[in-house]
Amino acid sequence: MALTFDQFLASSKTALAHLVDVAVEFAKAQTAAPVITEGGTVDPPMRHAGDPVVLTSKVLSQEEIDSVISGYAEGIVKEKAIEYVKGFLTGVTVAGGGL
Repeated sequence: MALTFDQFLASSKTALAHLVDVAVEFAKAQTAAPVITEGGTVDPPMRHAGDPVVLTSKVLSQEEIDSVISGYAEGIVKEKAIEYVKGFLTGVTVAGGGL
């Protein structure tokens, strides 16, 4: 059975750490990034062309980010980081027209 992306990230501390680090550095490099708010709705909001973009995410604290990058994250922090990376990659792909 093939390894899923989630399983790969969970089993490789360095891959997850590198991806979180890339997402953090990309966010820092943005000059006018959309506001990120805490997610949690069941249904995605209705979008219309020209509407302002508001990113929703499971927000990672700086301590959680540091623990992932240093390889000490476990349990729920690792799961949050995996979801964060998946959301980041999806957002970059949609906004940029593909990787």
